[in-house]
Amino acid sequence: MRGLGKVLILGCGTIGQIKAGLWLSLGANVYLYDTSPAQIDKLLKIDKRLQRFNQQQMGDFTVDISTPSDQHASSLFWTFETIKNPRIILLEKPICTNANDKAVIDQLLSKYRSVPVYVNESYFWSSALDWLSNRLHINDEKIVSIEINLSKNRLADTRAGRFFDRDLESYGIEVPHAIAILQRLGVDIDGLRVGANKIYRSENDPFNQGVHLMLSDMSSHIIKIDSFLGDFMIQTGEKMQNSLTRWLIVETDKQNKYHVLFDPAPNEQRFKSVITINDNERVVLDDDHLRRHLKHVQLGELNDAMKQHLSPANSIAIYDLLEKLYASKIEDYVSDVVSI
Repeated sequence: MRGLGKVLILGCGTIGQIKAGLWLSLGANVYLYDTSPAQIDKLLKIDKRLQRFNQQQMGDFTVDISTPSDQHASSLFWTFETIKNPRIILLEKPICTNANDKAVIDQLLSKYRSVPVYVNESYFWSSALDWLSNRLHINDEKIVSIEINLSKNRLADTRAGRFFDRDLESYGIEVPHAIAILQRLGVDIDGLRVGANKIYRSENDPFNQGVHLMLSDMSSHIIKIDSFLGDFMIQTGEKMQNSLTRWLIVETDKQNKYHVLFDPAPNEQRFKSVITINDNERVVLDDDHLRRHLKHVQLGELNDAMKQHLSPANSIAIYDLLEKLYASKIEDYVSDVVSI
């Protein structure tokens, strides 16, 4: 693969480290910047190919903003003020977590219209979702219901300093991915109606929480989204121990049931997705969608539909939905004793 030029990773935390490794594997020259020199030094020690960025450097940089969501506005401002004529700017999802940052980002994007800006929502590039969408189209199947569960016990990571969205809480971590999955399956999020909208909280730990949503759209799809980020999850009203869960179930008008296990799929190598059809047909796909996303964005291999999916405007629409859901949530406190 030919080299992908210069990439500046802005923010050297957990996500920045993952991105740096991926960009290196794609052949890019990777530079690092963080307001904490110690964070930069940490990554430089991990891989000698990484380079420290200084503001005197010139070049055609792609800037991959990997800071926490509540720093996106200030990071975008720094980028426009510091990097002369950036080639592309990438922002992590969600694009913002509050109305003030949204206003700042809107102003910056209006001022610097000539710079391509995309949001890093890699599920739009999922091979499993490509396969499923094509299968439904070829078979002329209509979706009846969608269930998504994106859960992981993040308590240890959060206590070790990993970002937790204090504006949107659990609505700002995995739920944006779930909404992107809905969009990839053709759901119009502007027409979503809310049935259930509940956040479950631990009585003693503010980070131990999760979200349960029941939605429907103008096409009468029944949509269920669960995302639990602590040591418990609620399923069919029962509390159980949480585990790393990333799945999608789609049922259609032809009585077909598609069960997608996203990476990491049990008993499979990393970056594989497994699709089971009616419990009797099984498809295993390579599905490193973040790597695929970065490569195609950098090479400019985006069709009009993908440009719209990855646009700041779409990410702001997703934020608006998240903010609406968060503002209208019902809270339920649960015991810290997990029943198994």
